[in-house]
Amino acid sequence: LGQLPQRVCLYRVVPRLSREFVNPMMVPFVLPSMFVIAENCNKQEFISHILPHLKAVITIQEPIQVLLIFMQRMELMLKMTPCEDVKSDVLPLLYRALESDSQDIQELCLSVLPTFAELIEYPAMKNALLPRIKRLCISTSFVSVRVNCLVCIGK
Repeated sequence: LGQLPQRVCLYRVVPRLSREFVNPMMVPFVLPSMFVIAENCNKQEFISHILPHLKAVITIQEPIQVLLIFMQRMELMLKMTPCEDVKSDVLPLLYRALESDSQDIQELCLSVLPTFAELIEYPAMKNALLPRIKRLCISTSFVSVRVNCLVCIGK
């Protein structure tokens, strides 16, 4: 994909990749390619060509690898996604990551949260995010997750 011209990627490859999003089991295999194309986009191209397709898969619960891929590429998502879409689509994704059973996903989420805390409104922070972090810290049996919860709150 890196060798193809950006225009070909946006107008030919992205629509073909997005067709595979209808099958949830294929999403973990297709999503990384979508992010590779997104890395070479400017913000406007991302918003118009890639974000609508990502919104369709951002709510997928299973397989869990989808959530892991989104957490790994969260920096790119936050850089390219408009503020209103961060609040409506990305925050619920992070809430699901905090409530996940996977230690890796929880730790990735806790490391990403401080980087965009200024985008979260105070009521959402107080009523939705902090209680989830507290619940995770209390309920987890992993010491590393507890430490990351405290570090996240401290930042």
